[in-house]
Amino acid sequence: MTGPSTSSPAPGAAAPARSLLDEGLAAFTARDLGAAHAAFERAHRRDPRDARAMSWYGVTLVLVEKNSNLGVTLCDQALRATGPEPELLLNQARVHLALNQRERAVRAILRGLELWPRDASLCMARDTIGIRRPPVIGFLSRNNPLNRFLGRIRHKWQRRHTPLYEMSPLALGFPPAPPEAPPPPAPVPLEVEAAPPAAEPAADPTPSDAPAAEQAEPAASGTAAPAEPGAAEAAPAAPAPTAEAAGAPAAPPEPDEPREVER
Repeated sequence: MTGPSTSSPAPGAAAPARSLLDEGLAAFTARDLGAAHAAFERAHRRDPRDARAMSWYGVTLVLVEKNSNLGVTLCDQALRATGPEPELLLNQARVHLALNQRERAVRAILRGLELWPRDASLCMARDTIGIRRPPVIGFLSRNNPLNRFLGRIRHKWQRRHTPLYEMSPLALGFPPAPPEAPPPPAPVPLEVEAAPPAAEPAADPTPSDAPAAEQAEPAASGTAAPAEPGAAEAAPAAPAPTAEAAGAPAAPPEPDEPREVER
C-alpha cells in the first residue's frame, strides 16, 4: 500500500512562477513595492506551495497592504514547509522589523547565524540591526571594567570599518547603496581682459584760435612753416606807388648819352 500522494505543482507552472519571482525581487531591490507586490502575488497564485513566493508575498502584504496577520502567517508557514533558510529567516526578520518587533527580528537573525555564521546577508542584517555582541573576554562578566573598556574600543573600530546600513525592512540584508557621485563642478568663466579704451581724438581748434595755433607752432620749433601752395596764387603783389601819385616833385630826366657820329 502506497502512502498518501502529495500534490505537486504542474511542470508548466514552475517556470512562470520563477520568472515572476525574479521580477518581483528586482522590483523589491529597486524599492518599487507596488510592482514587487503584484509580481509576488501572481507567483504565489501560480504556485501556492512555493516557499519563496509564499514568504516574499507575506513580506509585501505587510509593507504594502498593511495586512500583518496574513503576512506573518505566510512567512512562518514558508519556514515550516522547507526548514530554516537564510532568505526565509531574513524575510521573517523584515516582517517583524516592519511591525516594530525588534526582539523577534533579532531572534530570527541569530537563528540564521547559528546555522550559517558566514552568510553575507545575515551578517549585514546583524550589523544593521545592531545585535549585542558577547563580551571581549568571555570568562569575565560584561560589567567588568576591562570588558567595558575593550568593548568601547571594539565598537569604535567597527563603526570606522563597517559601512553604514539603513535601518529599514527594505534595506535589511542588502548591501548599502553606493554613495552618489558629487555633481560636477560648475565651469569657471574665463576672465577676458578688457581692451584698453581707445584714445579720444584731439579736439579741432576753433576758427578764432586756428591762426594763433599755426603761428605758435613754427615759433616753438624754430623753423618756418611751409607756405601753402594756394596762398601764393590767392592774391597778386600790389605795384609800388609812384612819386606823382604821392604828390612829390618829379625828378629831372637824365640827359641822353652822346651818340657817336659815323664818319
